[in-house]
Amino acid sequence: MVPTMSSPSSRSHARRNRILRTLVVLPLLAAALVWAGARGASMLWAERPVREAPPPTVVCWDGSEQVRADCGEPTGQVGLKHVFPSFTPKSRLCSEVTYDRDNGTRPYEWRCTREVNGQRVRITYTERSSLQRGLAFVAKQYRGTDPERVAGGDRLVYRSDKKVKNGRFRLTVAYADHPFTVEVLAPTKRSRDAALDQVVTFRPAAALDIRVQRGNR
Repeated sequence: MVPTMSSPSSRSHARRNRILRTLVVLPLLAAALVWAGARGASMLWAERPVREAPPPTVVCWDGSEQVRADCGEPTGQVGLKHVFPSFTPKSRLCSEVTYDRDNGTRPYEWRCTREVNGQRVRITYTERSSLQRGLAFVAKQYRGTDPERVAGGDRLVYRSDKKVKNGRFRLTVAYADHPFTVEVLAPTKRSRDAALDQVVTFRPAAALDIRVQRGNR
């Protein structure tokens, strides 16, 4: 069999075809590499989901460390002492008020006796069973008397110019948005008002659920 010999023209044509195919493939390959690199870079620099930091904890009114939303309203003897730093339950001059019947609406109260301007003054610290019930009760006691708003409106001060049944002058301070009140009974208006100014202290309404350094009048 006689071997077939390709002509120079056919070899040249084949070489041109290979060159053309290379010229076509190289740009496609380059484009593919660029796309792959861009995609890899985008994945590398893509914004990773940020984990939200846990909410900060605080020291609650009862000494526990929690998220502030879980502190809740002060309650009981410790809570009453927190709301009114002047309240001294361990003093022999203070005693808890008890009721024969308690249907769940009775307040939690402590009465303390202090001497102010040489006169005996009685101070009653109270945790009401509910905010609205407590405010309604106090407003009824001072019917016809408009309260004075103090501490930026956070507290309501009721004063009566008339003596109550036991011959004493009375005033009551109620938190506007929390179920706590304090009542002062004294033989004279002067000693009554002096007891409020010199003896009774209040925790700021904005800090009732957490511990702060000291009370604020």
